Amino acid sequence: MREPVDHYRAIEQLIYRYAESIDSGDIDGLARLFERGQVVSLPSGWQVKGYGSLKDFYLKQIIIYPSTGTPCTAHSVTNVIIDLDQSNGTALARSQFVVRQALEGEHEQVVMSGRYSDQFSCDDNGWYFTQRKILPTYFGDLSRHFRGQLDRTPAGQIAAPDNVVAFAGDKRLN
Repeated sequence: MREPVDHYRAIEQLIYRYAESIDSGDIDGLARLFERGQVVSLPSGWQVKGYGSLKDFYLKQIIIYPSTGTPCTAHSVTNVIIDLDQSNGTALARSQFVVRQALEGEHEQVVMSGRYSDQFSCDDNGWYFTQRKILPTYFGDLSRHFRGQLDRTPAGQIAAPDNVVAFAGDKRLN
């Protein structure tokens, strides 16, 4: 059995690898993080599950620029809090994110920020995502980061209680 600190570091690495995969344009690596999991966006509730579906989804949604092979983004993930249930091999984590984008010849700008709520399980091969919920709280100009339509539910709208993980103090979710 690993030491508890090793569990926390392994989970943190998964959280940060998500950001690194997007920023480096590694859509295959991004989708592999969710081979046994799903990504849900709130409050709309869209969800995509499993490697193949997520890879197809992200290939269609994220704009990759040929000059860099990336979406020209930088995801910053902070305030990572992990609640580990070592006896059951599960963990919950929450964090905040900011996505900045800088295209050639333009100033860097914030295109999105919000929170992640993650669920993990552990087996003999280590920790893995079972679910990532994305709760955007700010939208900038996403037109050069994503194709298609993203949910831009106003901040004052309340999501269905059975479709969210509440964050302490977040009145949108109480």
